[in-house]
Amino acid sequence: MLVKHFLAISVMNLVNEFCLATEDSWSHVSAGARHTCARVKANHCHGPVHQAGGVCSTEGSIECFGDNSFGQSTPPTGKFAKVSAGRDTSCALRLDGAVVCWGNPESGVVTAAPHAYGFEKLSVGGFHACAIKNGKVFCWGDNDYGQCTPPEADMEFTDISAGTHHSCGVQRNGKFSLDVIQ
Repeated sequence: MLVKHFLAISVMNLVNEFCLATEDSWSHVSAGARHTCARVKANHCHGPVHQAGGVCSTEGSIECFGDNSFGQSTPPTGKFAKVSAGRDTSCALRLDGAVVCWGNPESGVVTAAPHAYGFEKLSVGGFHACAIKNGKVFCWGDNDYGQCTPPEADMEFTDISAGTHHSCGVQRNGKFSLDVIQ
């Protein structure tokens, strides 16, 4: 599959000391500004496993590669459903739908993440993040351009994508909304 091949090539280009054990090890990937995070699909090991420095990962964990200036490539432990990489932060959805973020705390993405469960979708942009719970959009982080101002209360969404200073979404009725958040 193209995604698996691209991820393996990108990871090996970013981090030469790692060698992926199997091309079927990943189920979800997200590329940030200078880092990439992926969800582990199946237990696997990479690196010199029988020597110091080898790493084994378990199903549902997150691995990140690339720039780690703000800790954006150092995910927390645990099992996750999805991951999203932004400019210098990353967030993931735990299996119970709780949002967990790590990286640069200055934009507010890490420090203002919602403390709730049941989120279904997640997207991290340049300086903010958005998630969907029961069709409603929740955003947090930098709001200099109104990118964290929620859409109208009666609008329901099934998907969201956070950009640098804006977000776009797909409404439950199938309409594409360019101005979910200004």
